[in-house]
Amino acid sequence: MMVIVLLITLLSCPFLDLTKMLILGVVADPEASPIDVKILSPREGFNFSSPFEIRFRITNKLDREIAFRRGGLNRIKLFVQLRYYNWTLWDTGYNGGPELGSGETYERNVTCDLASYKGPVRIVLYYQVRVNGEIVRGFQAVAGYYAGFSPRGDIGLYGLPYFAYSKLIKCLRELGFSVVYVDQKSFKNVRVVILDYYTLLKLQKYGGINIPSEDELKEYVINGGGLWIIDMPCGSELLGVKSSERKFIILVLTKQEAWIKEHEITRGISTIFCFGRYLIVPSGVDELIKLNGKTVLAVQELGLGRIVWTGGWHSFTDWSISEGDNEKLARNIVRWLFKPISYDELKRRYVKLLKNYEALERELLTMCLLILAFLPITIALLTTIIYLTKRIRSLKPR
Repeated sequence: MMVIVLLITLLSCPFLDLTKMLILGVVADPEASPIDVKILSPREGFNFSSPFEIRFRITNKLDREIAFRRGGLNRIKLFVQLRYYNWTLWDTGYNGGPELGSGETYERNVTCDLASYKGPVRIVLYYQVRVNGEIVRGFQAVAGYYAGFSPRGDIGLYGLPYFAYSKLIKCLRELGFSVVYVDQKSFKNVRVVILDYYTLLKLQKYGGINIPSEDELKEYVINGGGLWIIDMPCGSELLGVKSSERKFIILVLTKQEAWIKEHEITRGISTIFCFGRYLIVPSGVDELIKLNGKTVLAVQELGLGRIVWTGGWHSFTDWSISEGDNEKLARNIVRWLFKPISYDELKRRYVKLLKNYEALERELLTMCLLILAFLPITIALLTTIIYLTKRIRSLKPR
């Protein structure tokens, strides 16, 4: 009876969807459970805005050894439940785990970085153990809140899910940059923004995050900011560059198979891994890498800042950043975005701007002279038309 009441209570919980957990077994009574799982920190009601540590303990209460092996039936799983999805942090089914003798305990720390997520969080430590031919399941959970935005730093991640880009983030921090998570209000406080346009559009549908306008992004770059647009949905457009309607899948390519232009970003790059979308670029945007004659990496210098578009977004996720020279390419991109504009470059841009201004001034002067030249004729024509109109009306019989 007690087990039935417990099952009904768990299944009616609005936050925890434990239906899948209960299909193949029963939830153990804490007093009679074969193991004891305990989340030591954080405690119920936690509130974080940056990466935090989860510490948990597992105790074997059986009179025999329990082994948590990769792919085994005995399993410990630590995951977080967010507003729209669950994210597994540690799972003995994939990573393997400890072998605990009777009465032995196992403690572990796991870092949880929820990137730019903002909302309620529930940390769940779940287990399943086979006892006397029966699968027994149980869990412990603590709930709290996460507001993952920081006001200042060197690099701002805008929309990048940590679980897909954790190795890239680690790489950036190893370069000595402080990496924070930004939103529409705080992205202008960092020197370089890495923007995942694909994820931002998805989050916007659920009301989870806002996307700055193109004018805001352009103003940020013109004033000296660096912008790396790491991913764009198929058929989308941002700051003049469009993405292809379809994805492409290309594995590791050598410099002989891909067209790579000499540039600070491509220096030392000979082998790359690409998976993503092609880019359709307008004039004024410099194409650096092409595959099959189609662009996958482009850059532009705008005002005092710089922009990088990468169509092969998968090149920088955890699954492929270690392939070829992808990590080196990511480092080169960030270094180029941070590189200050030299005096000679500023002078060149000023001279170019001055020439454009002088050309525009000449065009305006020419237009004014033409208007002045034709003004008497225009006035005469208008006067004649008005006179003839009045004359015709006066001659019209009443």
